[in-house]
Amino acid sequence: MTASSQFYLAQAAICTKSAQNASLANQRDMYLRAGAAWQALADREDDVTAAREQRDADKVARQIVAAPVYTELDDAEPADADALFTAASAEPVSRNDDSAISSGAGVHDTTALFGAAHSGETS
Repeated sequence: MTASSQFYLAQAAICTKSAQNASLANQRDMYLRAGAAWQALADREDDVTAAREQRDADKVARQIVAAPVYTELDDAEPADADALFTAASAEPVSRNDDSAISSGAGVHDTTALFGAAHSGETS
């Protein structure tokens, strides 16, 4: 029970007691209506708190379900990554190297990959 729910219930109790002690009918009705309103606020606060707790529990459950599942294959030795990297890659061109820029080599130099026909050069 939250602090505001406890406050609402305390106010409802005060209104109920005031209604019992009221000498006039209209005053008693006013206190009873006020007590019912305070009780409704307390009930609504409890419902909101319960819904929030359920939503948080569902969120945690979804995170647990979505967590990756590790198998024995995850612990297996990877392929020789250095050999694969060396075979598949050429010497990289540094983007900060002024000599690569002045020589025309770099990101837009496709001659080495595709030949002169695809590099944008014409004969």
